[in-house]
Amino acid sequence: METVCCVCARIKRGSRWINGEPRPGLAVSHGFCPACYQALIRRIEFFGRGRGRGLTPAA
Repeated sequence: METVCCVCARIKRGSRWINGEPRPGLAVSHGFCPACYQALIRRIEFFGRGRGRGLTPAA
């Protein structure tokens, strides 16, 4: 089974996240690569502090 980042579509191979296509015939699961996960956490923290008021923070 391969894991594909649901934001940037990088693929986890071993312990690395790479750009590419999933291997044919393997099942695919979705998750977050470390970079996209950190960006999501920053965004959640931004909105959690009440600063979001309809604005999106810079990535």
